[in-house]
Amino acid sequence: MGPWFPSRAGLEREMTCRSWGQYNYETFDGLYYYFPGKCSYTLLKDCEDNTQSSVLIQVHNDPECGFRPYSCTRSVSLFLPWEGEIRLQNYNVSFKGQSVQLPHNIHDIELERIADYILVSQAQGFMLAWQGLSSSIYIKMSPEFVGRTCGLCGNFNADIQDDLKTSYGMLTEDIAIFGNSWMEEEPQGPTCPTIPSFYPSPCSTQDPHILMKVEEVCASLLKEPFKSCHQFVSPYSYMASCSNDLCLSGPNGIECPLGLHYRECITCCPVHCSVERMCIDNKLQCLDGCYCPDGECSVTGDMYFQSFDGHVYTFLATCQYVLAKSRNSGGFIVTIQNAPCGPNLDGACIQSVNLILNDDPRTEVTLSHSEVFQIQELSSMFVQVKTSQGLLLQYNWREFRLYLQLGELWRDDTVGLCGTFNGNIQDDFLSECPCSFLGAEYSPGDVILTSSSVQICQDGKLILQTIITDKLCPPGQVYEDCGNRLEGPSTSKGLACLPTCESYLLNLTCSIHEPCVPGCVCPAGLLKHGDECFEPIACPCLWKGKEYYPGDRVSSPCHQCVCQHGSFQCEFHPCASMCTLYGDRHYRTFDGLIFDYIGACKVYLLKNPASMIERQNVYIWNAGYFTFIHLLQYELSLLWDRKTTIHIQAGPRWQVDVTWFYMNCLADTCGCSRGGDCECFCTSVAVYAHRCCHHGITIDWRTPSLCRFFLHYMLSRLQLLKYNHSDRYRRATLFKLAAGSTTDYSMGPLCQWRYESCVSPCFRTCSDPAARSCVDILKVEGCVAQCPVHMVLDEVLTLQLHHQAS
Repeated sequence: MGPWFPSRAGLEREMTCRSWGQYNYETFDGLYYYFPGKCSYTLLKDCEDNTQSSVLIQVHNDPECGFRPYSCTRSVSLFLPWEGEIRLQNYNVSFKGQSVQLPHNIHDIELERIADYILVSQAQGFMLAWQGLSSSIYIKMSPEFVGRTCGLCGNFNADIQDDLKTSYGMLTEDIAIFGNSWMEEEPQGPTCPTIPSFYPSPCSTQDPHILMKVEEVCASLLKEPFKSCHQFVSPYSYMASCSNDLCLSGPNGIECPLGLHYRECITCCPVHCSVERMCIDNKLQCLDGCYCPDGECSVTGDMYFQSFDGHVYTFLATCQYVLAKSRNSGGFIVTIQNAPCGPNLDGACIQSVNLILNDDPRTEVTLSHSEVFQIQELSSMFVQVKTSQGLLLQYNWREFRLYLQLGELWRDDTVGLCGTFNGNIQDDFLSECPCSFLGAEYSPGDVILTSSSVQICQDGKLILQTIITDKLCPPGQVYEDCGNRLEGPSTSKGLACLPTCESYLLNLTCSIHEPCVPGCVCPAGLLKHGDECFEPIACPCLWKGKEYYPGDRVSSPCHQCVCQHGSFQCEFHPCASMCTLYGDRHYRTFDGLIFDYIGACKVYLLKNPASMIERQNVYIWNAGYFTFIHLLQYELSLLWDRKTTIHIQAGPRWQVDVTWFYMNCLADTCGCSRGGDCECFCTSVAVYAHRCCHHGITIDWRTPSLCRFFLHYMLSRLQLLKYNHSDRYRRATLFKLAAGSTTDYSMGPLCQWRYESCVSPCFRTCSDPAARSCVDILKVEGCVAQCPVHMVLDEVLTLQLHHQAS
């Protein structure tokens, strides 16, 4: 089992969950552990929100990952409630299976790329950073999620002692049990193997010389320059991570491709060889990675120059000089204008800086002491230009968005596409064409009300209002204005009674008294789901917070489900289940019921009174800290840690659904209120026991006080002779056959009738001496004949016993 260490526990940490190198994890509370799982796992979900309205984050580890975990193909999924899946793999981003280009927004979710990281963030919710090269994950949650999360990231409550809680609510110290419990089956994917308990660490099988090298490299975290950081971040979990990684891949340092340099922490991304320059806003403090060598030239103080290659010199002059320009045309040119400065004007200072791009005078920018304007890169998406005259311009060149804000200085002094800035929307279209209607002229934007419609003046034409509002709706939807359409009153309730996949699945209807609410709706016959319209048969299904579309399958050893008409149709198969108890009171039943029980008496964990265990079918051995007992004959296994934890696994043969029988028993017994209620009860129990019998499980449930069985022995009539104290009587038998019941054969062993709770009624008879015709008859409860080997039963008279030869 991999080691786990506290890094820096408590809310004073960064409230960040991390996973790197495929196998290394650190919870929100600072617990580090090594878990070599190669399946899909739930990293994070909101366990306090049962409405499935919160985010779910899963990691999909590479099942083929070997000794190079940082180069394995790994991916992460974010499932948005009723929206779909966002998938990140390498630097590819997809939403509902369709590739998207960054930056991109999905409602309040923002996706963007900064250097080697893809950021997915939600205001007042979470931020996820994905390192596309190494497949490392960093998740930061807002404080409102304290104590609400569960998954491989822990419960986010500042206590590392309870981070290893399984998906079924059990605390454990076994990381394999913890990790396996959060495994998720991929739809239509192969079954993924679980990790065995007490798995070895990567260093347990390494050569001692390699271990010494690994220890030497990882011990550097205890020395300078890292030592000064120990009071803020404990180095021990990272030393464990370092050891595990190096034992897997070898004790080599970080290697960058030829021509690139590794940088640990930079506050603004330098020019990357394959990614354009992008600076970081307040979302990430710093980034690491392989980058091209920096190219920086500086001019400071009294004309001290430092070239791009590091050559330092001084040059006092007061003319205009080319600071730098590209060798080829169409690039850039930067010039500086120097002027005399200093007390005696015997020095030189920069007066202004001029930049021209692509030899185009329209791109010329001049920076001087006058501070006429200021250019600032706000984020990876926006550039801001601010002037001293109260003009603020923000431009997003990726999505072609522009925002212009003016101060009061410019009120009543603007024209153009942005309008007149005077508080009156009626004169904003001064430069556009008016409209004529019934001899009158209307300005752009004027609303014309008629007896049958509402029209707006736009581009010299009168446009029906519904056409405009339909354009405001998402594709495939129409605007319901609750009765103002030309074609007459609408029967729709608009947003007040919106037909959705959920309401269709639940068969919800709308009251005729519900008032109509205008808004965007789906065309008749379609159902709304998120921002899309679906045919009823195309509605998606929801399973554990994830969406699946018709035909998608979800499978496990216990069930096979397919999505149809918005709900899963499932076939259930018998499968093994586990009962667990630990400590002095905590229990979890085979069916998942969790409860606490305290008692000083002996109690049964599992009981089958009719069973006799054969010694040759019992296997007992020690496995690590556990004692393992396997009852091969009964498909039962017991695992004991020799302390207070016991796990019992029962095979599928023990799984019988009792619900249907229990409900019928209640109904029938309560219905027999005029007598015979015991008979009704006994019949219900007998039916259930009969079902168990067909599953190979015999239940001896009848007792003299509970539904006793009256045994009807089918024997011939006997006559008892009165006792006579004589030699003749003593020589005689105590019993003899009644008159008329003479036989032609000597008396011997007879067929006996015995009660059995679950037995095959197949025995040898006169018409079927070999008992071949009844081999496939189902087992039953009751009295059946058991005859000696040389005899058969007369099935007609049932009173006569015959030799087999007759």
